[in-house]
Amino acid sequence: MDDSTTATNNQLSINYGGNTNIPSALLSSDDSLHAQSLPTLPFDIISQILHRLPVKLLLQLRCLCKACNSLITDLKFAKKQLSMSTTPSITRCLSYRNYSYYLRFDLNCFIIGSCNGILCIANDSKDLFILWNPTIRKFRELPLLKKPQEFSHKYRQFCIKPQTEFSFGYDCLTDNYKVIVVLKYHKSIGRWVNKIELKLHTLGTNFWRSIKKFPFGVLPYDMSGKLVSGKFVGGAISWLAFKPYPRTSCFIVAFDLGKESYQKVLLPNRGGVDVSGFSTLGVLRGFLSLSYGDDVWVMKEYGNTESWIKLFTISYVKDHRYCSAYPKAIYIFEDDQVLLKCVGNFDFNYFVYDFRKGTIEPTNFQNIIEVYDESLISPCSYC
Repeated sequence: MDDSTTATNNQLSINYGGNTNIPSALLSSDDSLHAQSLPTLPFDIISQILHRLPVKLLLQLRCLCKACNSLITDLKFAKKQLSMSTTPSITRCLSYRNYSYYLRFDLNCFIIGSCNGILCIANDSKDLFILWNPTIRKFRELPLLKKPQEFSHKYRQFCIKPQTEFSFGYDCLTDNYKVIVVLKYHKSIGRWVNKIELKLHTLGTNFWRSIKKFPFGVLPYDMSGKLVSGKFVGGAISWLAFKPYPRTSCFIVAFDLGKESYQKVLLPNRGGVDVSGFSTLGVLRGFLSLSYGDDVWVMKEYGNTESWIKLFTISYVKDHRYCSAYPKAIYIFEDDQVLLKCVGNFDFNYFVYDFRKGTIEPTNFQNIIEVYDESLISPCSYC
């Protein structure tokens, strides 16, 4: 195949006959005379057209010629395509082999979160991390995380196995991805003390570094005292947190990934009613969301407490075999129906809720669902 047929002087030839666009590289030699009469478009216009195509079609177009492959695999093109054509999709990670269909992984793992089509995955030991784009099948392994030893003869210290939680996001100031780990452990140095450490890894480096501890005297806990992971929105990682002693109503602590500074964000005002109990953070259509009981709120302007609005109230789920606690909204479809995650007696259950009609229907989704945006961005592109 002669690449000059499709890319000469920054121009590509396109056949606009019928309902299809056929690059001239696909034409046979018998069509050479016809190909010469085809109209040509400037390369910049072709690029703008390709930016608006879905990712899966672009992956097929890579095979047309070297010029197409070079363009579509370029990191700048991938970023532009992501900003102009975002197509949300759902992936499932099934971990129980008694299901009729499951995905097999070499290691037991779980998904920390996603950003720009890249999933952050950790192993069960919570010391190995992988950034993976399932759409283009590219992944990158991060440096091992060294956690506090459970016992150290050198310092005669004893440490209870630490609790760990993770967060993943994108720093637009440095155009890079970052993973944050929160470690909480009890340490004995003559007496027992609680220790909280925060470690941060920047993609392309080979180390984890310590960052500032949580301010305002708070800890990233839920009401049961368990560490919670943060949610990435607006260039920051947000956690629900509260002061343990004395116990106070929780609020949001946001860590700006670019400035690496903290900010306090208040929860919505419900007429003096405390919304901290049974609250969880999420992301809905790019906005920070709060599920409180059966109410779902979103912050329309990140960081502005006055921009909280209540989207809807979820109808009561009568069958407690499928939902033993308050459901959580995890995704809103284009027709405004909502995917709900419910904690059942043994696992997760998912329902589609129509808040306009007030109806709830079960789905075939099982175990864990992660919502992500398909993209061409490869974690291997960051040195």
